Amino acid sequence: VLATQLGGGRLGAANASAAELLRSAARAAVARPVLLPGPGQYFYVRFRSSVLVTVRKHPSATIPTRAVFGPEAIVTIDTGESWSMTRAGEIESRLVSVRFPTAAARARWLALGRPALYRALIAKRGPTQVPPLGGVIPVAGAAPLTARALLRLPPNPKLLYARLFARSSAPVAIWFMHNLELYPIGPRLRGGLYRALARVHGIVAGGTVRTLDGRSGVALGARAPGGFEAEIILDPDTGALLGDRAIVISRRATGLPVGTVRDQTVVIERTITTRPRPLPKS
Repeated sequence: VLATQLGGGRLGAANASAAELLRSAARAAVARPVLLPGPGQYFYVRFRSSVLVTVRKHPSATIPTRAVFGPEAIVTIDTGESWSMTRAGEIESRLVSVRFPTAAARARWLALGRPALYRALIAKRGPTQVPPLGGVIPVAGAAPLTARALLRLPPNPKLLYARLFARSSAPVAIWFMHNLELYPIGPRLRGGLYRALARVHGIVAGGTVRTLDGRSGVALGARAPGGFEAEIILDPDTGALLGDRAIVISRRATGLPVGTVRDQTVVIERTITTRPRPLPKS
């Protein structure tokens, strides 16, 4: 739907402006049927994340802006989250792989005694219980929202812009939209959010890209502090948000080649369940 509304087929969307893409994504999202959880049901979302981690003895929870500690490893994890409006849910993360893109990175890892590079990304093994949906969502320059209050917002783009984005920078607005994939957003509200995001200054169209699992999507990004561009990736047919990524745009600021993907996430599955759902075994 998004591609044909913009003309020129799927790849034609690459020449559209960010505002045009978001308005088309809004029309596609409103037309897309969405299953919402009923009383006692769970909204389950599973996503895969890949993060560039500097190889060092004691990894921290944050990746340094400038990679001054040596070569990097690529750590991939899967996360499954089950949310309910009324019942306790679960969050679980599991290591998928650790890869070394260069011989130097693997050699450093071996020399350091094979440290676990993923400990900062996975808090514990097994599922962690979370309370019923009601966590606080930060909003830049405005009072924070509970998840429950967010889902009850009117789908009016002007009101949504004033409440969520009017005092926000473009990269903060981009990351805010990505975080909403954890919640069961209805089609009218999602359409309103896209139209509200189209009013934010500094968001640019990044053309057609591939997600972490190889799907084709349209990127929308904003220059972020530290030499990166924050991007979300939309499905060109449905307007659904497929994932996000951070791309290096300044080698001087990061120590990494321009175009390097520092981290990326892709949504693998969304569904409604009757109980918290564990991650697949494999």
